[in-house]
Amino acid sequence: NVQKLEQLIINLLMNALQLLPNRQRGVFISTGLKLNKVYIEINDEGAGIPKSIMPYIYEPFFSTKYSSGGSGLGLYLSKSIVEDFGGEISIHSEEYKGTTVTIYLPYFLENGKF
Repeated sequence: NVQKLEQLIINLLMNALQLLPNRQRGVFISTGLKLNKVYIEINDEGAGIPKSIMPYIYEPFFSTKYSSGGSGLGLYLSKSIVEDFGGEISIHSEEYKGTTVTIYLPYFLENGKF
């Protein structure tokens, strides 16, 4: 489902962009094949996620951005979409240094095409 994949990427990009402290910092996307899976990696130079809230980031309605319109559903829905595709999502973050979100999705070859 291309629309779900699009929703996933846009959501993760919006999260990354909203936490950039200034325009001198960036968000970077890379894709490829690794361990027989397609990976999508979004790396930002933003505020990072404090260790104290990492255990809660996938919980529905958990947000640190309620004051700016956050619903707390972004990462919850992102994880659900990835799992619906049979994939995995991992988040590595250091406070004040940024966050890397890596998504692994299975791929299937049919007649030599993805």
